[in-house]
Amino acid sequence: LNKVEEAIEDCTKAIELDDKYVKAYLRRAKCYTDSEKYEEAVRDYEKVYQMDKNRENRRLLEKAKLELNKSKRKNYYKILGVEKNASKDAIKKAYKKRALKHHPDRHANASDEERKQNEIKFKEIGEAYGVLSDAKKRSRYDGGE
Repeated sequence: LNKVEEAIEDCTKAIELDDKYVKAYLRRAKCYTDSEKYEEAVRDYEKVYQMDKNRENRRLLEKAKLELNKSKRKNYYKILGVEKNASKDAIKKAYKKRALKHHPDRHANASDEERKQNEIKFKEIGEAYGVLSDAKKRSRYDGGE
């Protein structure tokens, strides 16, 4: 992560010296994507596409826009605490573990605020499991739909 930040700084310095330096924009955009700063990545890819309107630059821009859109929605993998390549069994196990932890019956004696928070979490966990346990829904979710 530290190296990515250094690379972003280096690319920024290079761009300050030459604002038409396409390779620096491309490298910085890649680093932004790697550090999940998708808005900055889209901005750099748009600049590259304006300077050089070719098919590859268009593809990179569209991919960055898709990642930006994905980042703005709920991350079901994060909600369940599993990796994107998790197996169906791992997803089921994570669901059961988290659902038990946040189940409303388990927090019956908690404060109203605490109960509401756990209820919201419980619903999110169910929603995440509903998508990730179904192969078609998971495929659409991974594709950005």
